[in-house]
Amino acid sequence: MNRSLIDIIDKCKILLCALLLSAPTILFARSTVKAPILIISSYNPDAGFVAPFLSHFINEYKVLENDRPIIVENMNCKTLSETQRWKNFMKHTLEESSSAKVKPAMMVILGQEAWAAYLSQPTSLLSGIPVMCAKVSRNTITFPKDSTTDPSTWQLPSLDVLSVAKKYNVVGGYLNEYDVRKNMQLIKSFYPQCKKVYFLTDNSCGGLSLQVFINAEMKKQKEMEYSFLDGRKLAFNSLINELTNLPKQSALVIGTWRIDRDEVYYMQDAFYQMRDANPFLPVFSISQKAIGYWAIGGYVPTYDRSGESLASDAFDYIHHTNKYGSGGLKIIKNEYVFDEVALHKYKLDKVFLPANSRMVNPDDTFWGMHRDAIVLVGVIFFALVAAFLGVTYLLLKTRKLKNDLEKSQEGLLLSKKKAEEASKFKSAFIANMSHEIRTPLNVIVGFSDLLTSQDLSDKERNQYFDEIKQSTDWLLQVINNILDISSLESGKASFNFERRDVVALCKSILEENKVEDHLGLEYKFDSRFEIKEEPIDAYRLQQVLGNLFSNAEKFTTEGSVVLSFDVDDEKQLMYFSLTDTGCGIPEEKQITVFEHFEKLNDFVQGAGLGLSICKMVVEQLGGDIWVDPTYLGGTRIIFFVPIMDDLK
Repeated sequence: MNRSLIDIIDKCKILLCALLLSAPTILFARSTVKAPILIISSYNPDAGFVAPFLSHFINEYKVLENDRPIIVENMNCKTLSETQRWKNFMKHTLEESSSAKVKPAMMVILGQEAWAAYLSQPTSLLSGIPVMCAKVSRNTITFPKDSTTDPSTWQLPSLDVLSVAKKYNVVGGYLNEYDVRKNMQLIKSFYPQCKKVYFLTDNSCGGLSLQVFINAEMKKQKEMEYSFLDGRKLAFNSLINELTNLPKQSALVIGTWRIDRDEVYYMQDAFYQMRDANPFLPVFSISQKAIGYWAIGGYVPTYDRSGESLASDAFDYIHHTNKYGSGGLKIIKNEYVFDEVALHKYKLDKVFLPANSRMVNPDDTFWGMHRDAIVLVGVIFFALVAAFLGVTYLLLKTRKLKNDLEKSQEGLLLSKKKAEEASKFKSAFIANMSHEIRTPLNVIVGFSDLLTSQDLSDKERNQYFDEIKQSTDWLLQVINNILDISSLESGKASFNFERRDVVALCKSILEENKVEDHLGLEYKFDSRFEIKEEPIDAYRLQQVLGNLFSNAEKFTTEGSVVLSFDVDDEKQLMYFSLTDTGCGIPEEKQITVFEHFEKLNDFVQGAGLGLSICKMVVEQLGGDIWVDPTYLGGTRIIFFVPIMDDLK
């Protein structure tokens, strides 16, 4: 921004203050004998707060005391090169106030430049006028006696205002306090590998005050190296080059940036250019600058609107006390503030943020607002694709059978029979699967729509997530059964035998299939062996027993489920049985129950594929499976598999 434009803006600000002061809410000293309140404002380019502060202060004071005049003196501060003018302005103002016929009842110092210029005056100039302050820092600076030297060479100490408040008649006000230690702890918690921190400060009084304070605080710690990107010494282009070349395992902490070495002023969009120079650099803020469009966050002052509060404090002091001291000074509280979009960009989880953190810039992108719903839709999509592939496979198999019939006259009747069976299987599959797949999909889609509502309570949202998860699990089980049947029927199912303790394996499968909330059901294991090692396909055994357990639990409300294991050493067979005390299987269905889509009760959840998968697996292992017709206390399903003599 060029200097002429800055001058125009400054004149507009002065005009705004003049309009405020000419309003009926302000009574000047000429029309009253009451001592005025004198406000000395820095009015620098970073002081967009001046007009709102004056408006709040004047309106509040008018309510409390309508006839006391309020006078505003604007210093029109810009860069550090004007320091000598600021000191002279303050000196002249203090001398006029001391010699005035009616001395001010109160002076209010507004902004860092006026604050530092006031504290740089000799105490001999002070005339006992009480002073309050606002929009200033607890830790500030005093200017050198010869302020005409190059500001970039100044090496100034940090001054704690509380230590000199009484000496300079400071009786109240509001101070910002920057916490370097907590911001360093914050950086370390997010980036424990960080070795060096760079602090960004500009060519302003506020920037220099902050740099001096940070330097003093960082010298107290030994954990991390630090350096400054100093606006007194860097033009903006040079700063961009510095940011581009910052080393890895470093972080940037923003203090302020409005004025560079060449006294060029920059708006907030300058932070975007800095961000683009090093887009992966971790950036934090100690002053709220750049939070919301670059910085991740920081522990920062709240910058409360203190105009009304200061007016009330000034009124109380003028009317209720004549004592000086720093008891009226108040430290503005700090808080943790984070940018939600930046947290997502840097992949930082919000669960690790400090307690009571405040979030800004919520992620209102479509992805940010509907992330959970998009994930669910993705799951549904892939489930539909898997179901489509299963149906396509069955259709292709039917087509292949038909093509084989056309190519071969021999075995025509057999091929025709197979084609008819496949067609029936396809029809049965579509008829059954259309229900088994549509039902959980309807649940998932329905509750996914409900989750997008902003009026849900946490309890309702969690309940909907549970419903979606249960339906997704059921849909996945149906698809897995389809794929298992396809691989078993095509002869492409793999079997992997290894020597295992079958007793321990059975006990493990029993524990895995227990239904924890089925309080009326007792699970038992029965075998004459303590340990029995045999070659076994553990996955296929778990698949068969898992389906048998699932059926037993559906039709058994109380009693027991007993898994038994034995070995016929003479025939080299391993026998397994699962016995329950449920409703049992009618005699006429004890054979057909192992066919595809055969169900005992159409109102019980299930696709009718579990027992058919068990039969196919057992038969491909060389065994057999059946329902024990002699057991009348429920259902007992028995199967055996041969013991493999050679694992090769």
